[in-house]
Amino acid sequence: MATHDYIISNASGAAVRADLNNALAAIVSNNSNASSPSTTYAYQWWADTTTGQLKLRNSANNAWITIFELDGTMLMENGSASSPGLAFASDLNTGFFRSAADKINFATGGVERLEIGSSAVVFNDGSNDVDFRVESNGNANMLFVDGGNDAVGVGTATPSSYGGAVTLATANTTGNNTFTIAAGTSSNASIHFADGLSGDNAYRGIVKYEHNNNAMAFSTNALERLRIDSSGNLFIGGTTASSADIALNANGTATFAGIVEGSRFTNATNSADPWLKGVNSSGTETFNVNKDGDANFSGDLIIADKIIHQSDTNTAVRFPANDTVSVETAGSERLRVDSSGRLFVNHTADVAPDGYDSKLQLCDNSYQGSSVVLRRDQNNTSGGTLIFAKSRSSSKGGNAIVNDGDDCGSIRWYGNDGADINNEVARIRAEVDGTPGSNDMPGRLRFYTTADGASSPTERMRIDNTGKTILLGTSTNGVLVAETTQGAASNKNIIVGGHSASSIDGGTGCFVVLSNGNVVNTNNSYGSLSDVKLKENIVDASSQWDDIKAVQVRNYNFKESTGQQTHTQLGVVAQEVELVSPGLVSESPDLDADGNDLGTVTKSVNYSVLYMKAVKALQEAISKIETLETKVAALEAG
Repeated sequence: MATHDYIISNASGAAVRADLNNALAAIVSNNSNASSPSTTYAYQWWADTTTGQLKLRNSANNAWITIFELDGTMLMENGSASSPGLAFASDLNTGFFRSAADKINFATGGVERLEIGSSAVVFNDGSNDVDFRVESNGNANMLFVDGGNDAVGVGTATPSSYGGAVTLATANTTGNNTFTIAAGTSSNASIHFADGLSGDNAYRGIVKYEHNNNAMAFSTNALERLRIDSSGNLFIGGTTASSADIALNANGTATFAGIVEGSRFTNATNSADPWLKGVNSSGTETFNVNKDGDANFSGDLIIADKIIHQSDTNTAVRFPANDTVSVETAGSERLRVDSSGRLFVNHTADVAPDGYDSKLQLCDNSYQGSSVVLRRDQNNTSGGTLIFAKSRSSSKGGNAIVNDGDDCGSIRWYGNDGADINNEVARIRAEVDGTPGSNDMPGRLRFYTTADGASSPTERMRIDNTGKTILLGTSTNGVLVAETTQGAASNKNIIVGGHSASSIDGGTGCFVVLSNGNVVNTNNSYGSLSDVKLKENIVDASSQWDDIKAVQVRNYNFKESTGQQTHTQLGVVAQEVELVSPGLVSESPDLDADGNDLGTVTKSVNYSVLYMKAVKALQEAISKIETLETKVAALEAG
């Protein structure tokens, strides 16, 4: 046991050594003593042998902080939600604290989240807008308490979204959902609807299953109103056939305690009273017909062929074959559902092309019988909609995500080739274009046509999820043809390009092809691929002097019959250029509107190469001029 003031005073050698030994003894024993050291320092240790605790002096050197018991028991300050007794160095308002005796509390962000006491475990004792969630092996929201909406969900994180004042919701949006109430074989399982705490207010409505007799009972206003027994018999207003106001037996018979029984049953005086009835060998009624002609049957109604509309004998519902039903009006069949579940309109058999065996088929020899109208009459901007949908679920109405490239719906056109109707003419197809995810469904449209001589379509155009449009064609008369009804002019556009668009028509114009053939852009720049990595056999061009001298630059105008503007222009004539430099001239056959060759050609001049020849000739001229200037300068100097 030793303490020390840690001040070594001047003294003889032996005294100093003894003083040092005492100081070291105090250090190695953590100043162990029954009372506090008389001289204290900030962050000084003290093994308090009276309380059996290890203590540390605080930074202000005015109090001791208890660290743990000398027998190894850890201790910590009580703390609070905003300043936990045990916290994290980088998150001082998150940790553990003690709010009262026999309690441990957990806090995050300076707010109490959990209290574990000797009599209760409480979550969110401060009534904060904080959710509580329990995960299972396959469900992230097996149990979910929505703190902000005072609702509890089983299998859902949004119980309040199911409408109304929901306080409990159980959900499984991808499969079946079962809510089980289990009880003993001689006990009852019930759901009570209460509007109070005492008397029958605690059970104003009841749904009860009695396990001892396997019966289900329903109560309203605290009284049983309906019961289904273990045989499937239904009793209304009583618990047995003899005591019920209405008893519907599982064999199809019914008993009424009211006026429907007795003389009115066979001696009808009111139009709704039965005047004809049928009974079986046990005396049980099987059907009745009232004075108005209404019929009631306890079993099936069997018809050999058809049900005919009264006073309209050529309108009927028929059963023309096994597992088939049809509808007729005006003596003609209009609709049929066959044994495969196919619905035929205006015909009686499968006419789907290419083996599609479609479930809905319209076929007729008139426009009216082979067309569909989707009309919407509503005072808003919306119209009728044709919807195609796709899921990878193997069950009807299931929910399974699609994959990149999946076809989400197609429109196909077929034509009869004289042998069958299995050859496709054209197709429009919508596909997933990328990896889909929650609220993320990238798409593309693909357009197909069938070429002459082919029996299946080829993709001709594609619009991907970024809006990029790709065309593929084999025509020599143009893959992309843009025409206008306007005349040739410098203020009428055929093609317009823009940039920085935030919508389909919100871009800034930067490129225009005019109807007079001019091309206009914002920076007057027209380029060509010219990187050295793309080229080989690079040598200086030969002299273009003679070619450029021989080219005849003309003024001319287009003939009015060409449809082009007829103002005077500056340029060359292809046939004249061809005599000087035939490589600058190309020709294309003249075609009619259907692409047929008219037997003539139209020549064109590659002006861009002509310009480069002119640049070469200009370089030659500059060289000659510089040579002449040198000679002239020498003569003038001499």
